[in-house]
Amino acid sequence: MNRNNLIYIGEGVLRSIILAFALVFIYSVLTLFITLSSGVTSMVLLVTSMLSVVYGTIFSAKKIGSKGWLVGIAVSLLYMVVLYLVSVISKESTPFSQEHIFRFSLALVVGSLAGMLGRNV
Repeated sequence: MNRNNLIYIGEGVLRSIILAFALVFIYSVLTLFITLSSGVTSMVLLVTSMLSVVYGTIFSAKKIGSKGWLVGIAVSLLYMVVLYLVSVISKESTPFSQEHIFRFSLALVVGSLAGMLGRNV
């Protein structure tokens, strides 16, 4: 990968994080008025993460124009590492729980599929 490809992957990760913050903010405002169970919150956060990965991956794959699946894996890997580091730093979760492994695996699969989609659209 050349330098421009790495910059596009970084932009994709940054766009993913910005979208995730925006969606979580909207959800937070919504929960001020509506009480939702923790199961709903967990599902919303999972969907938010996956939508963010898809958005960042499609952006990066379109810019790079080749190897969409690899770009998707790279974007989703970096995105999940950032989320994991924020989670550990804020001491909100235990390292390497079963939920983390599931979300990480799902993000890799979704990222690679979104990369293929972004490359071919």
